[in-house]
Amino acid sequence: MSLRPHSSFLVGALLDSWRQNVVFRLGAGIVLAVALTTGVYTSYVTHTLRAEAHEQLQERVERQAQVLSQALAQPLFDINSAAVSSVVDSVGATPEVMTLRVLSPTGAVLASLSGTAEGPGIRVARTITYNDGNRTYPVGSVELAFSAQPVLLDLRRQIVQTITANVLLTLAIALSVLLVGRRMTQPFVDIQVALEKLARGDTDIELSGIGRRDQVGQLSSAVQSFRDTLNRLRRAEQVTNGLLREKSLIEQQLRELNEDLEQRIAARTAELTAANVRAEAANVAKGEFLANMSHEIRTPMSAILGMAYLALRTDLNPKQHDYVSKIHRAALSLLGIINDILDFSKIEAGKLDVEEIPFSLDEVLANVTSVTSQKAAEKQLAYLVQVPDQVPRGLVGDPLRLGQVLINLVNNAVKFTPGGQIELSCALLAGAAAGHARLRFAVRDSGIGMSAQQQAKLFRAFSQANGSTTREYGGTGLGLSISQQLVGLMGGAIAVDSSPGKGSIFSFELAFAIAPLPAPVARRAESAQPLAACKTARVLLVEDNLVNQQIAAELMRAQGIEVAIAATGQQALDMLERAGPDGFDLVLMDLEMPQLDGHAATAALRRDPRFDRVPVIAMTAHALAEIRERCLAEGMQDYITKPAEPEKLYATLARWLGRALAPVQVQPSPAPAPLPGLGGLDSAAGLRTVGGNRTLYLQLLQRLRETQRDAGGAIRSAYEAGDREEAGRRAHTLRGVAGAVGARELQTLAQAVEEGMALAGADQRVLARGVVALDAAVADLVRHLDRYFDNAPDTPAPPSAAQDSAQEALARLAALLEEFSGEATDYFDSVRAQLATVLDAASMARLQAYLSRYEFEEARQLLARRAAAGLGA
Repeated sequence: MSLRPHSSFLVGALLDSWRQNVVFRLGAGIVLAVALTTGVYTSYVTHTLRAEAHEQLQERVERQAQVLSQALAQPLFDINSAAVSSVVDSVGATPEVMTLRVLSPTGAVLASLSGTAEGPGIRVARTITYNDGNRTYPVGSVELAFSAQPVLLDLRRQIVQTITANVLLTLAIALSVLLVGRRMTQPFVDIQVALEKLARGDTDIELSGIGRRDQVGQLSSAVQSFRDTLNRLRRAEQVTNGLLREKSLIEQQLRELNEDLEQRIAARTAELTAANVRAEAANVAKGEFLANMSHEIRTPMSAILGMAYLALRTDLNPKQHDYVSKIHRAALSLLGIINDILDFSKIEAGKLDVEEIPFSLDEVLANVTSVTSQKAAEKQLAYLVQVPDQVPRGLVGDPLRLGQVLINLVNNAVKFTPGGQIELSCALLAGAAAGHARLRFAVRDSGIGMSAQQQAKLFRAFSQANGSTTREYGGTGLGLSISQQLVGLMGGAIAVDSSPGKGSIFSFELAFAIAPLPAPVARRAESAQPLAACKTARVLLVEDNLVNQQIAAELMRAQGIEVAIAATGQQALDMLERAGPDGFDLVLMDLEMPQLDGHAATAALRRDPRFDRVPVIAMTAHALAEIRERCLAEGMQDYITKPAEPEKLYATLARWLGRALAPVQVQPSPAPAPLPGLGGLDSAAGLRTVGGNRTLYLQLLQRLRETQRDAGGAIRSAYEAGDREEAGRRAHTLRGVAGAVGARELQTLAQAVEEGMALAGADQRVLARGVVALDAAVADLVRHLDRYFDNAPDTPAPPSAAQDSAQEALARLAALLEEFSGEATDYFDSVRAQLATVLDAASMARLQAYLSRYEFEEARQLLARRAAAGLGA
């Protein structure tokens, strides 16, 4: 019990010394380091000595065994037992020998010896042979065991000596550290006491380190210098206090003199501040009013647009469809005006910021041409885009605002150009800093032009060149004002060069940081060059499925696109090679095909630099992000999932062909009767896939029951035969066909089987049940299709289409357009085939675009021009 307080006191004293005494910590650290070093060294020496002793003993036993083998060879060969015993007895004089046995070739003990040595030992066995000059004879073997006890005793003695020497060394080092440290710390104690006195204001200090030439002497001298400086500061403080008193008196007099002047300045400042606050409040109120008004209008406008869109998708009669379509178009026009007002209010309120993000210049220009080319085509304007190769494509800036400005300028050029051409150009200017580029964007037109007076007020908000312009051409007068302010936010200014009747050039210069452009994006941007409005696009469709071939080809031909079809990747490469790099404007590439698939075909195409500018669009049923990334990495430019909806297909084609494509107009005629007892067939979705073409949809159903009748059984047979690759391929084909016609249940089952066949660790019982379910679903669908087509009457063609000739159809359509009748769109679809025989593809495409937007007067004028120029010319 009495030891515990003493132990606690000792531990506390050691902790206090550790916290307060640097020398103690230094000595303890050195002792600990020496102890650790000694321990490591001792362990190393012990291990080394033990290994050396064991190795020496092993070598000694090996040598002894070798000597015995040589000495016993002749006696054992001569079967001389006495000689063998003599050799064995001679070994007994060795004190380390534990056991020795001489054995005959058969294992019998011929002689043995047991020594007095104890403890662990090393045993060696060696075969004894005898050579008479001609051949070697095995005559026996020897087993020898040596004791390791003497070696271990000698090793233990060496270890004890080593440890003793290291402990003595550690104690000597610790004692030396304590003695030296005590002598070294005394000057530091004096310095500490001196600094404490100086902190209290006492300058009477004594330093024992004064006069030394080492660092301790230098530190002592510094403390002494600090004491002298402190004395001088005290004397200076007394002088300063006197001066400060005089300064206070002078400042008091100055404050009294300036007090009246400050009051006058404060009164005037208050008046100016109040006026400024009122002006800022008025400006903020105006901006907030415009922003709130725009948002309040956008809410009901969104409802109008949404409800009108939903109404257009219902079964309306032609007149109702005409009315709702015009409401939808008017709402879109009003929404554009509201967006301009909202942007203007944001700029006025200072709440519109520009971004600094990497972007592709070619993608921005492609989007501009895609948005604006349709209006240029409607007015038959030549649309040129000039971007030299030296212009960098990867930039850092705000692509959205840059595109907004360019679209506004191009639309203005189209609006005020009755005929001729417009040109969008981008040029690289000299003088930019390293890693930056300064670009000049320009939009030139051959339109009506402007006078100097009109140009002076061109960028004012809510105004145009003159009042009549607004009425004649439409618009709010905000577009150029917003564009000018957006360019100002990006660091530039729009300039205009124009003369009446000679067109106009709008241009601005902006500086951008240059960013690296990924290879797929670069190739994609180079490929997206806009086609001339009058050129018929040529597309190569690479697809092995007949149903998908028919759907895609019909949808593209409806837009006046010339379509060529290849069933395999190799066939597509051969067709491209024969046609050359200018033979096709775009390639639609299915990814999964027999022989050469879409991935390999695209890789082969991209190895030929002649086709670098031909965009390749992937088509596949796999809507996975990794598939899309793989396609882009392989050199494809875009990605469409199957079954491709017409709107998405046309949007993608328009983006890469650089021309506007009219949306598919689903006619308000009644939908086909639902197939009885077939809940898994969504005929509405299937009709959307083919753009509302009921005849084509029924042809696809007919082809499905003809080509996929045995698909379920074939998949099941391939799976049971172990050919999972063939089963997966057939399931993929069935999946695409089912998705094209809206057979959702069948499509889902085929997808599950396809993915299960490709998965190595798939549950075989689940996969087998899926194959059986797919087989049953195919049989059920084919059975109902057979019943439907066997009982369905032939659908007669519309009377107008069957009876009217091409000229009669043209005259009838012109009459309907003259009357602004909503039946014109229905009639156009019914006589499309007849009209295609007398109108060229470009005229058919423009006519469909006019009718889709209910621009009947423009459509009538187009027919009149075609008639005057000679149809089809």
